[in-house]
Amino acid sequence: PAIQDSSPAFQEFNRAFLAKHPEGPSMPYLIRGVYDAVYAMFAGIERYGPNPAKVKDFLYHYEASGALGKIQFDRNGDIIDVNYVIKEIKNGEPAPLD
Repeated sequence: PAIQDSSPAFQEFNRAFLAKHPEGPSMPYLIRGVYDAVYAMFAGIERYGPNPAKVKDFLYHYEASGALGKIQFDRNGDIIDVNYVIKEIKNGEPAPLD
């Protein structure tokens, strides 16, 4: 998806990443999702320590502005309002799935 709203923290991370890896990430969308997941887990651990039950509960109520925009999780632990587009590779290039 097109990402319009990135957190300042992700923008700083991305600048540092590009300074070390000028070619950029091979999958820009994936690096955003991983960044948000790690940041959410870190926030829970920072608040509750190494207590998996409390961190899990924390994530159900977590809300932040991340690399993918607004980050929240549903009762299944899935991110809310992030839509994926499935494509197939044709002639070495991504193309809409027929």
